[in-house]
Amino acid sequence: MRGVGPNHDGYRARVRSRLTYANVMASVAVFVALGGSSYAAATIGSREIKDNSVRSADVRDNDISSKDVRNGSLLAGDFKLGQIPAGPSGAPGASGATGPQGPPGASGDTGAEGAKGETGAKGETGAKGETGAKGETGTTGSPGSALAYARVEATGTLDTAHSKNVVSSATAYSSPSTPQPGVYCLELSAVAENAVISIPRVGGDPMGITGYAALPINGDSSTSWCPDPTDTSVQVFIFSPSGLIAHPFYLAFN
Repeated sequence: MRGVGPNHDGYRARVRSRLTYANVMASVAVFVALGGSSYAAATIGSREIKDNSVRSADVRDNDISSKDVRNGSLLAGDFKLGQIPAGPSGAPGASGATGPQGPPGASGDTGAEGAKGETGAKGETGAKGETGAKGETGTTGSPGSALAYARVEATGTLDTAHSKNVVSSATAYSSPSTPQPGVYCLELSAVAENAVISIPRVGGDPMGITGYAALPINGDSSTSWCPDPTDTSVQVFIFSPSGLIAHPFYLAFN
């Protein structure tokens, strides 16, 4: 085989004669410079890195991808504000307890006067009140304008203290000796055209007592129970539901 022989051995001898410590170390340094970083990257693990020693500046931008991050290990605080979309709204929470009442607010300004409302329905009549105390007696009034007036007792007696221009009164007679209860004869001092009669209520009276006055009689004794009637004579009749009845009355004339 050509190329193998003494000449080859001589080449080795020449190279060996030129190897020095400096040549060997220089060659090792070149080897480390060219291939040492690849070796280190391939062989450095978590045990060779000191805790908390790797910083952001030690990591190349955009060099860490999703596969380099353990699933579920990042928290919301690891992301910039606004990068994580908001989740769906949760169910409303239970109402809290009512807080204490606050102090009254300041009074507001008086509002404008509202429109007048409609008149309400008439209320029910209230209960009758108690009778008030009797008032003082009033002063005596001026004389009235009546032509004549009288108060006559049930017996036919004239009450002169409450009478004016009435000369006399008496019970009529149905016969010369028989008085007729409920019929009265009065004599006036002047001729009257109208008469008004009033029947006062007396305790124990039956209901429905009425009366009327007939005037003037004008001397017609055929229709009168009064003796010797004249144009100033007046005949009064007082009735109850059962017939003529003796009863006091008031009479006024004009």
